[in-house]
Formats: sequence, structure tokens, C-alpha cells
Amino acid sequence: FILLMNLGSVDAPRQGTEGFYLQVAKETFLNDSWLTPMHMNQPHWSKPPLQFWLAFPFYGFSGGTSLFSSRLSILVFSLIMVWLIDRWCQRQLRSKNLYFFLFFCGTIGFLKYSRIFMMEMPLSLLTTYAVLKYYEFYKNRENSELAKSSFALALSNLVKGPVSFVMGFGGIGLYHLTRMIISKEKPRYKDVIIWALASIFIGSIWYLISLINHGEDFFNYFFLRENVGKFTAQSYPVRVLFQGLLIFALPWSLFIPFMFKEFKSNVKTNKTFQFVFINFLFFFILWMIPSQRSHHYAMPSVPLLLILIFDIVFNKSEHYVFSKAPLKILAALFGFMSLIVMFSFKFTEVINDIPNLMRSFLTLVVLAYGIFILLARADYIRKIFLINFFAFTFVWIVFTPCFFLPTVPERVISLVKEKEVNVLFRKPFFIAEALGQDINIQNPEQAKAQAQNPHTGFFIVEERFYKYLSLDKYLIIQDKWPIWKRGTKTKDILKAISDGKLSNLQERLLLLVPISKPAS
Repeated sequence: FILLMNLGSVDAPRQGTEGFYLQVAKETFLNDSWLTPMHMNQPHWSKPPLQFWLAFPFYGFSGGTSLFSSRLSILVFSLIMVWLIDRWCQRQLRSKNLYFFLFFCGTIGFLKYSRIFMMEMPLSLLTTYAVLKYYEFYKNRENSELAKSSFALALSNLVKGPVSFVMGFGGIGLYHLTRMIISKEKPRYKDVIIWALASIFIGSIWYLISLINHGEDFFNYFFLRENVGKFTAQSYPVRVLFQGLLIFALPWSLFIPFMFKEFKSNVKTNKTFQFVFINFLFFFILWMIPSQRSHHYAMPSVPLLLILIFDIVFNKSEHYVFSKAPLKILAALFGFMSLIVMFSFKFTEVINDIPNLMRSFLTLVVLAYGIFILLARADYIRKIFLINFFAFTFVWIVFTPCFFLPTVPERVISLVKEKEVNVLFRKPFFIAEALGQDINIQNPEQAKAQAQNPHTGFFIVEERFYKYLSLDKYLIIQDKWPIWKRGTKTKDILKAISDGKLSNLQERLLLLVPISKPAS
């Protein structure tokens, strides 16, 4: 149940566009618009609807939309899919029950993306599961495996679009091409074609319905603006994908150097390993093509990379049979995280109350125990996976809340409760969730016009807009509070920490009221 802690917190770490997808899911559900995602009461096709569908049963069960229900849908889905992949590892890699499950759940990628309402986990896990089930179908020629693979790939196509087909078909095609060149092994073309056609047929149903219902509007918005547009957007260096791959696969990506000895023989003689490696390679390289790259574009290839690391480094026996060097590296990582926790005591504005002191102390205890187990008692693989899972989970879920800043403080919530609130903020969903009421979402032009109305209600705006939009002519500051800046560069974070000035990483939100009608 530790994975549920702070799951519904509006102040928890989140991805930049999570608030937008939460708003789309909310409006789509409230409008009972299952086939057409909605935003601002208009059809919105930046993404297919599967991510939003995942949340609907949880909304229905809880009696309405909420941040907790939305994130819970992704967490439950992620756990189920990782468990299914673990079952595949048991059959094809002969691993122990739940070993890969624990292995995967103890990574940065899982802890980050399984607890926010984003598409990374559905896209990554569905596409990975689809190609893995294809391997079982092709190996065993069981129609049930064909159906599972086609259905999973079709569903993944409803997460981010046809890129899932490119991933699945491209990875499988590259595998068969490699087998033809190396082993003169021709694919069973009939089986491959049946699998591909079944995936396309199932995965195209929503697109055909949307095209029939909305015609050119749907085609231009989804295919031209949201997909082709990714290839002409602002360019980012390729290195961000490598950074993302290593970060999201932590701590196990640190073990990659210990794979080299076994890698060469496995990739040549082990068909299963070869299949996973080729698909990993294709998944990773494919996401280098769009100009609009980001660290999270590496996530689709992370599950396959983890399978490779798991199989070579750990999946040999119940006992750890390799050098102790990897365990020493993991223990050193735990030690480094312990130093970070201890260093945080320097910031009295963060570790300033009993709950935060207890969070920090418990995290230090878990990390210290983990170091002891890794260096003295790591005689079973299961122990390594369990202690890693709890160490990273405590750091991510128990310790990081020490740094949460309230999106809206309690004093402001009490002041504006059940009153008109106009919001000019990049993520208005979280403001509404914190207030527990509907808000008037404003763009800069609307906010400037609305501010001139002496009978308007409260305004919550970012400080930078106050004078930039000349709001100071009509509104006065009733309250202000800090929030963390978004998109801060690593070098700026390190400088602020070294200077002991976390305030340099913060910006302020303002509560404004009309000059002619100050709040009481």
C-alpha cells in the first residue's frame, strides 16, 4: 500500500502536461463522450482515448472525477501489465515467480510514471507486452497468443496513435530480417500477415468511427497537427534519450557494464534474448526520429532493456553467482542517497516539522538497512530486489513529500471557498482540485478584460503576469505564496542547492481582488 501514499496529492511531483490530460479526462467523462475526448467543451484529438478510458471505471466507482482516481487507474494498470510481463519471463526466461515484477517496480521509471496520469506506462507496457506475446505465438503457434498480441498492440495504438504499429511491426520485422541474414531462417509469412492484419483491424475501429463522425476536422487535427507536427517541432539533442534511458532504468542501468561478458554469447545463440534485444534497439532508435524529443521518449524501450539486464545479471540461479561488484555499486548508490537525505537537513525551510523529520529518519533507516543487506546478507536474489524496491520507494514516496509546496495554502482555500475564482495558470486543473470547486479558466486576454470588471471575483495568477498584463491597474494583491518553478535546468538546481537558496527555484502565485472591492 506504500504505492498509494500521496497518490492524490495536488502538490506531488508531476509531468508538465498531466494537468491537461486530467482536464480532458474529466470533461470527457462528465460529457459522457466515450468516443470523442473533450476539452473546453470542444472535441479534442491530441491523443486517442485509451488513457482517459482507463480512468472511467474508477470515476464511476468513486462517484465522480478526482485526481486520486485518475492516478490510481494508471497505477493499477501498470501493476497488472508488469505482472503479465513477469509471467512471460517465467515461461521464456525460467525466472522465479514475481522476481521481474519486483525488479521492474523498483526503478525510477516505474515509480515516476505509474503514479501520474500520463501515457508513458500504457504505451510502453502494452507495446512491450504485444511483441513479447508475438514471440510466444510465433514460437508455439497458439492462436490464443496471436489474439493477445494483436489485441495488446491494437490497444497501444489507442494511447499515442499509429506510432505503436510502427514500433511493433518494425521491431518484429527487424527480428525476422536478422534471422534471415544470420540463420537463413525464413519467417512464416502467413502467420506474420495474420497477426499484422488483426492488429490493424482492431486498432483502426476508433479511427474509422471518428473519421466518419468528424471527417476532415479529425484528420487534420490528429494526423497532421499532432503526429506529422512532431517531426517539425523544436529540435532537442539526441543525448536526452540516452539520459532518459539510463535515468528511468535506475538503479539497474548501473549494471550494464557487467553485461558485456555474457551479452555477446547470448545475442548470438539465445533466440529469446536476441528477439528482446532487437526490439529494444528498434524501439529506442525510432524515438530519435521526431524533433520534439524529451527524456520520456526513452520510456517505451525501458521495459525491454530491463528484461535484458534482468536475464543476464540476475536470472541465473536463486543465489547470486556473479561478482559482488554490482552489489557494491548498488550499496554505494544507497549511500549517496543517504547523503542527500542528510544534506536536506541544511534546508530548515523544508525539514522544519516533526512529520518531515520522521519521513527523513525512516528513509535513512531503510537505506542503511539496505546497505547492510547488500554488503553482508545478499545471499538471495529476492533480497536484492525487495530491499531495492523499498529503498527507492521510500526515497520517492516517503522522503520527497518533505519538499512539497502547497499549490494553494489552506488560508487561501478558506478565504475563497464557494466564491468566484478566475485562474490564469498553466495548470488550472490542480488549482481547481486544491480548492475543491469549479473555477473560471482564463487566458491572458480574457484575464486582462475580466480584471477591468469591478464586480469580478478573486484572481489567482502567476506573479509574472501581474504587471506584464497591467493587472495592477485594477487588482491588488491579497495574498502570495511560493510554488516550484517548472522546467528548471539541472545546473540551476545544483547552483541553488550549493548556495543554500531554494527560493531561487521558486516562483509565486498571487491572490488578487478588485481595487474597488477589497476582500474582507
